[in-house]
Amino acid sequence: MKIQRSYVDYSSLTALNGVKPSVKQAKTQSAGDRVNISDTAQQLLAGAKVQSSDSGIDSAKVARLKAAINNGTYTVSAQNIADRMLAAVDEERA
Repeated sequence: MKIQRSYVDYSSLTALNGVKPSVKQAKTQSAGDRVNISDTAQQLLAGAKVQSSDSGIDSAKVARLKAAINNGTYTVSAQNIADRMLAAVDEERA
C-alpha cells in the first residue's frame, strides 16, 4: 500500500474543514539541549555490551554455515533432527 499524500497535505485539508489536526508539532531543539543518562542506565548499557560480546556464538561456524547455504551445499539430516527432538522430549520428562 502506498501513501499518496504527505502530512502537510492532510493538515491543510483538516484546516479547510474546520478540524484541528490531532498531531502536535514538536518544538525545535536548540543547540544547547542535553541528555543525561542515569548511572543505572549506563550500567545496563555496559552489561548489554559485555553480554553481546560474550554471547558464545562461534562466528567462524556461522560463516561456514552461511557459505554452505549460499553455495547450495548445506544438507539437512532428518535423522539427526528427529534424534535431537526425541532427546529433548526425554530430557523434559526426566
